[in-house]
Amino acid sequence: MALEPSSLEGHKVIIFARNVDLVGQQETSRLVNHVSADLAFMESGDRYTDELMGTSDPSPVLNDIRPTPGGTITKSRRFAFFQTFDDGKWVGTREKAEQLVDPTNPTVRAMGFGRERRRDRTIMNAFFDPSYENDADGKISVTALPSTNVVAVDDWTYFKGKADAGATAPTADAGLTVPKLRKAKVLASKAQLKGEWCIAYEEEDLQNLLTSVEVGSSDYNKVNALIDGERTRYMGFNFVQVESGACPVSASVGKLPFWNKENILYKERPLVTTRVQERPDMSYRWHAFYEAQDSWLRSEDKGVGSILCKRD
Repeated sequence: MALEPSSLEGHKVIIFARNVDLVGQQETSRLVNHVSADLAFMESGDRYTDELMGTSDPSPVLNDIRPTPGGTITKSRRFAFFQTFDDGKWVGTREKAEQLVDPTNPTVRAMGFGRERRRDRTIMNAFFDPSYENDADGKISVTALPSTNVVAVDDWTYFKGKADAGATAPTADAGLTVPKLRKAKVLASKAQLKGEWCIAYEEEDLQNLLTSVEVGSSDYNKVNALIDGERTRYMGFNFVQVESGACPVSASVGKLPFWNKENILYKERPLVTTRVQERPDMSYRWHAFYEAQDSWLRSEDKGVGSILCKRD
């Protein structure tokens, strides 16, 4: 009697790989659709780059006969390294391995959900971690995110009534408020970048926003619509809800990132295609496995900011 093969037939392995992706599409990551993402990046190498070029401004002409202007434009290059990740789960018997072609199989679903959570964690790093950069001379530097695009936890710059004589701004630390969103919008406009601006928040932040005295009748309904998922845009930002604990917290102060969608690059590529095979070293039980790489790149620091919010 012929022996059964020690790995699933090719078409069944392909089906399993598609099921992992299919589950990911059904239960999408919270952030991947709000950045410039490439989930099928296939170029080789341990990194990729983004070329940056400075500005050039004309000068007024004061004399008819004058030296011809000249000069060079400042150039730099940002690059990002790939990080490898994998996932593998024991399946059991061949009969159970055959069930991996079913997208509702718990092993398939668990691996797919894990991959989506991984994407969110990687993208969150793009909002706060330092970037790697080459200058025109090839010198490598680690560039920390500057503090200029941070809305302080006690920022009330654009409080209601500011334009009225005699109005006094509050001074207390606060959660997410309308004045903070106004300040973030001003910072975003100064960046002069094309594309949509987004903000990540947790449920607690939206509930705090709902209690703001500035959220009057019409705005109250708009914020409620955000909570109910009926709308995703408010005050010029696309609101993206992330899981509780996803945003960094330090000393009871949370950091909500806001960013320009085109400014954040996320790339992912497979290293080892999905395999479902029998393992002789583990009592001939069956095992499902994949290996991949991902990376983030922040093109310009001015395309990212954060709102500091008091946490209860």
